[in-house]
Amino acid sequence: MRWAFEEASQHGAELVAVTTWTLAPPPIVYPYAGFQPHLEGDIESLARSALEDAVAPLLESGPDVPVQIIAVEGHPAQVLAQTSQDADLLVVGARGRGAAGWLLGSVSREVAQRAKCSVAVVRCAETH
Repeated sequence: MRWAFEEASQHGAELVAVTTWTLAPPPIVYPYAGFQPHLEGDIESLARSALEDAVAPLLESGPDVPVQIIAVEGHPAQVLAQTSQDADLLVVGARGRGAAGWLLGSVSREVAQRAKCSVAVVRCAETH
């Protein structure tokens, strides 16, 4: 996020921060015990709040960069590829090696293949 923020600052661009989530299917329990159809709105609020918390330190300590926060239900690679249609640059993080030892994870690899704009994959330091 920091790299994208600095890049937006250098180019006088708006930063659009996007997070996604997917709902797990409810357990098959008669008659759907515990299934809460109103949960989606709560998850969107939680996702948006988590992203706002991640962006807040950058806004407090860095230059004035306009930031738009977007929380969308869906698969991360698909949502980011769709978002790329209106972007000049798409920045994604990579935490480590993917499933088959690839240098990119599955999301960053798929985004790089499907994006409609330039993609920067930023290697995130692993924390233990």
